[in-house]
Amino acid sequence: MTLQEKLVFLGKVFILAGVLAALFLFSGLLGMRFSVRGHVMETPSVIGMSLEDAEEIFSKTELELVVGGRRFDKNTPSGHIISQVPGSGMGIKSNGRVMVIASLGKKSNPVPDLAGASLRASRVLSEQNRYTLGKVSEISLGGKEDHVISQFPLPESDESISNNIDVLVTRMKPQEYIMPNLVGMDLSRTLRLLRGYGFDVDQIRYRRYEGVSRGSVVRQFPQPGYRLGPDLAIDLEVAR
Repeated sequence: MTLQEKLVFLGKVFILAGVLAALFLFSGLLGMRFSVRGHVMETPSVIGMSLEDAEEIFSKTELELVVGGRRFDKNTPSGHIISQVPGSGMGIKSNGRVMVIASLGKKSNPVPDLAGASLRASRVLSEQNRYTLGKVSEISLGGKEDHVISQFPLPESDESISNNIDVLVTRMKPQEYIMPNLVGMDLSRTLRLLRGYGFDVDQIRYRRYEGVSRGSVVRQFPQPGYRLGPDLAIDLEVAR
């Protein structure tokens, strides 16, 4: 056998080995794909079914039915399934879980009207109607403090999906004033002005100032334009 014939023979051997290796790899991948597919199934549709019927269906599969919650639904009878995850027809691996929400049926007790009631009275009224006061939000307004001005769900509604009633209540708007310019004013007039708005002077210091009338305010704290709150201390320096 000549050298050329040997090279041709070796080339054929390498090509054949490559083809066999490719076929082996392809068959392995194909087998793995079918193996994985063999452990994936379609999620059965149980929406609208009773929990008992759905559990019977799942008992014949390798899947687990889990009740993730219950809520009111006027269109679905009590004990029947409202929704499911994964949805019907979706692929799911064997031994996987399908989460469902079950219906409590149509709510028979309408939502009470809490508008105008105090927060304490609203809580009692909610409990009397088999509800619970949920999230309480606040807004600063005039009028009565701690009274309900809005609620969700709305009064007399029978479409609520839980027993919670969220309310918006009023809080008294804190009074704020702008600090006036008191410099140059007579002390007695200054005190009458501040006390008329409910403010007391915390400290008065007296100092001699040339060319300034006795009893006139020379310095003040806070400075003019500062927002005054009910607990803010006011200090004055007065000429003597």
